[in-house]
Amino acid sequence: MNERRFSPMEDNHDGAFTVDGFCRKYCIGRTAFYEEVTAGRLKAKKRGTRTMIERAEARQWFANLPASKRELRAPQHSKQTTPPVARSFP
Repeated sequence: MNERRFSPMEDNHDGAFTVDGFCRKYCIGRTAFYEEVTAGRLKAKKRGTRTMIERAEARQWFANLPASKRELRAPQHSKQTTPPVARSFP
């Protein structure tokens, strides 16, 4: 078979990604991509029969993603502020 593999950078046309190129670049599936478009969080354009996403739009979408839960949590300190309580067991 004569299958050619594209990198996300090769798969852009005139400063835009195809759906497959966008999904590979941002590690999301096609279903999640179309959910983002339907929700209005990502704007796609048509070029003939091909759906395209402008690079600037892709960067804006990525910048507007929420922070990870790890970044939102307050830092936890490993030092104890009070000495441990001695327990005696019967």
